[in-house]
Amino acid sequence: MRARIVAVIFWLWLLGWIVLLITASVQSALAHGDAEWIMREPRYVDRNGVHCCGPSDCGVVPDSEIAEDNETISHRGEKLNKSDRGSYWSIDHQHWVCRRFDGLKCIFRPMPGS
Repeated sequence: MRARIVAVIFWLWLLGWIVLLITASVQSALAHGDAEWIMREPRYVDRNGVHCCGPSDCGVVPDSEIAEDNETISHRGEKLNKSDRGSYWSIDHQHWVCRRFDGLKCIFRPMPGS
């Protein structure tokens, strides 16, 4: 009888871990939300060749936070050359910025005339 109780406790413990792992995986997949289009595209890399976006790195920013001239685009004082990796066209007519703890990764800007 005691062996049966130990076996049931073990299987419940194992099932709990499985549920926890599945829940964490699903939450990670869903956490990206609107910026999923950035995360799924492997060509979107920063100037160092590192992917622009993880599950919580990218988001829409107001146009007022973006400064542009003919050659550069910047957010919070950090600049990217428009012709370099890290500067891309947005798919939805909004400015998107990807940041991590070490600073600006990528900026997505609306196409002219959009």
